[in-house]
Amino acid sequence: MINNKKRGFTLGEILVALVIVGILAILVVPGLIKDANNKSKMSLLRGTVTNINSIVQNELVKAGSNDLNNTNICTDSKKFLLNFDPTGKVYDYDDGFSDSYYNYKGGSGAVNTSGSVLLKNGVGLAVCCDCYKTGDVIISIDLNGKKEPNIVGVDYFEVQVITEDDLDKGIHAGDIGSEAWVDINDKETFSGVQIPCHDGNGLACYRLAELSGFDPDYISQDYSKKDNKIDE
Repeated sequence: MINNKKRGFTLGEILVALVIVGILAILVVPGLIKDANNKSKMSLLRGTVTNINSIVQNELVKAGSNDLNNTNICTDSKKFLLNFDPTGKVYDYDDGFSDSYYNYKGGSGAVNTSGSVLLKNGVGLAVCCDCYKTGDVIISIDLNGKKEPNIVGVDYFEVQVITEDDLDKGIHAGDIGSEAWVDINDKETFSGVQIPCHDGNGLACYRLAELSGFDPDYISQDYSKKDNKIDE
């Protein structure tokens, strides 16, 4: 006689399986969430800079000039920021940016939040002409406004906008990004840009993110093996 009796899982076996699944979830899920958040931030950063570039170019066309100092960007920065569809008032510091920022090492970070606005997508923007008394136009970006973590290179970045054409260097008024951090005639390395980024330089952090192809883990990467490839 054939015995067709089937044996199921015991309650103890099911509980053990659930415990194992729970432990795996505790170990894996936070990493997955962090990776997803980092990817989202890099995507938002790229989209924000693309939007900035488009509006800057429109300002140059409206002014009929190839010098940012002759546009609303510098002559009426409040009017310029209104192009970004803000929520609330322009220059409402409490909404667009936090009162304090930190660098990647945990120390305090010096950031520019003069002339700020909070956009409807939660991004904080600030524009500074003749920033740091260098004649540069710097636009600060906080990807989630005043919300934490408020760390330079994590949710806070800066981009320099080229103020006027320099044909010898192949750059033009309104250019944003690569040429903002380093003179194109100079050699740079990933590690050389990572150091000031970790120290709290928002321009360096954007440059490093750009060089990495906006890798979600760009700020913590070991770039020692990539340094000789940066100019290839």
